[in-house]
Amino acid sequence: MTRVVKSFINKNWRITKGGTMRLKDRKTGVEMDVSFGEKIRALGSVVRIGILKILSERPLPVIEIAKKVGLSQPSCSNHINILWRAGFLTRKKKGRYTIYGLNTSALENYFSTAQRYLGLDSQAS
Repeated sequence: MTRVVKSFINKNWRITKGGTMRLKDRKTGVEMDVSFGEKIRALGSVVRIGILKILSERPLPVIEIAKKVGLSQPSCSNHINILWRAGFLTRKKKGRYTIYGLNTSALENYFSTAQRYLGLDSQAS
């Protein structure tokens, strides 16, 4: 996090206590779940969306994902790590490789939470 962002958060928000880290706006009292913000960031890249699409077909090791996406292995590993930390991927060791798969329940939970945050859960489509 940059110094400017930390300064903005420190002036305008305070961290609330509880099981998950939340920020609370000092002026309005509005709270934001930090982990939800990280999930939004994780899905904010076309490359990461492409990785999710590839993994929707079947679990793969990083080297195969990198080939399909057209990235170097270190760059692909960075994108995968962001998705994994957000909870959108599963990983399992198989020999010397780590196999990544899609965590569909986490993705479904994310989209249902997003609908609630945006007030779209009660609207008919």
